[in-house]
Amino acid sequence: MAAGDSLPNDIARAILGYLARNPQAQDTLEGVAQWWLLDRMVEREVANIEQTLAALVGMGFLIANDDRTSRRHYRLNPARFEEVIALLTGRKRIIHNEEGESLMPTRIRNRSRHLVTVELNTRETVHLAPGEISRPLEEYEARDNPQVLKLASRGEIDALEQEDAAPPAASPRTKRSRGAHE
Repeated sequence: MAAGDSLPNDIARAILGYLARNPQAQDTLEGVAQWWLLDRMVEREVANIEQTLAALVGMGFLIANDDRTSRRHYRLNPARFEEVIALLTGRKRIIHNEEGESLMPTRIRNRSRHLVTVELNTRETVHLAPGEISRPLEEYEARDNPQVLKLASRGEIDALEQEDAAPPAASPRTKRSRGAHE
């Protein structure tokens, strides 16, 4: 490649730019990635991240608080947690009760290609084969269940509202755990 030719990609430009500023530098692949490239990318992205955080605060998804040193800390707005999960998993609607609280849907569908085991709040365990839909669940069985929310956020399960859920092909295998008799 002649000196006037273009570089193969932006990474090549960033590496040469770093070395132009630090001609004596040398490092391993991991060091180049972390110290030469990643730090520079982070510097460039801080403004975009700041704008995005402000937008998420404005939408009510995040809460921002300033500490004693005037540094701003961001955290999830717990009142919007289920809505965040719905956004991330592509669910269309959130169900609310009369008090305005979000309610968990009535069925769970396994979207993965492997068996999914979910322990409900009642300690009942539901085993779902790929594509299988659970029996109708009472709101208290899955509400605020960390495992259900985690699996939903990873896209392994869908939380379905009653009208979205077809009857399950076969009843999922369930058993009581923690000392209950079968």
